Amino acid sequence: MEGNTQDARPSPRSGSDAPDAGGIPQADVDALLNQAETGGDAFRAMLGLKDRLHKLRADFEASFSRDLMEESHEGRTLHLTLRVGPEVFAVPITQARRLVRGAEVVPLPGAPRHLLGVINLRGDLVTVYDLPYLYGYPATEGAVANVVVMRGPTFDAGLAVTELGRLVALDDSHMGPPPGTLPAPLRQIVRGTCYREGTLVLFPDLNQLFNQLNARS
Repeated sequence: MEGNTQDARPSPRSGSDAPDAGGIPQADVDALLNQAETGGDAFRAMLGLKDRLHKLRADFEASFSRDLMEESHEGRTLHLTLRVGPEVFAVPITQARRLVRGAEVVPLPGAPRHLLGVINLRGDLVTVYDLPYLYGYPATEGAVANVVVMRGPTFDAGLAVTELGRLVALDDSHMGPPPGTLPAPLRQIVRGTCYREGTLVLFPDLNQLFNQLNARS
């Protein structure tokens, strides 16, 4: 059931929480590649094609902007950008648990329209919400392409978004007010805004967002 998942943290770590490509921790990908180079044909046959491992590592590395990861962001916080309808959100990378592309969402009978269903995230059932529809934009139709699983105060939630963005270093200590043109439910959760490369970026109050999700579950 699980789609192609990627840990949202940009820096490799050891252990089960390390970033992964296609469900394989990045550290394991590196180790497998090294063994495939030195272990001979039998080992390669057991692992499958070495090209597959290279592709997994390439997919992982391509999922984040390398220049941004190397960029000095002293005094700024690393955020993941998400497109929700026409709007661009920025959420702290530390609160993003996992990115899921092509998630297999199991619908829940009788659920409200904004609740798309659940996904199986390595044994954990995570509820997926249609974020664009929830805030007044066209509903997600057909297969759910992009889900970001966020850590909340009491539960994790899968947020179906229009598009997954990239990692950016932003200073969220100097923010402007949300524009009055935003839908009213969305204005309630936006704690501030900034401009990056000519695009308005919204900083959601994640506690407020999770309160709304909990109230409408």
